[in-house]
Amino acid sequence: MPGIFEPNLLRDDFRVILSQGFFGSWAGVIFRSVAPRYARVADIVSGYGSYRAGGRWNSPGIYAIYGSIEPGLAADESFNFLLQHFGWQNRDIPPRVVVGIRVSLQASWTSQTQQVSCIN
Repeated sequence: MPGIFEPNLLRDDFRVILSQGFFGSWAGVIFRSVAPRYARVADIVSGYGSYRAGGRWNSPGIYAIYGSIEPGLAADESFNFLLQHFGWQNRDIPPRVVVGIRVSLQASWTSQTQQVSCIN
């Protein structure tokens, strides 16, 4: 995607919120809704689809894995994407597989790089 990306206008507000300690490590199960052809373990956690095409919260070229802590929300998000962006009707939605993934995440904040990262 060509162009110049400017920092988010709320970056400093976000930095304050992160510094208050509301966010930290988390372990649990996240759910993903995927097409059956991408339901292999290596595909489910690769982030390659977001890397190649971009996603709701990332530009192409950035690996991202989208998930939910509720299985129904994972399915709903993927269905709504198809309905809104492709103009499909409910009857047009192809089969999906909802999978649970056990994760352990550690949030970190580095003020020098001004990035938030999650480490699995």
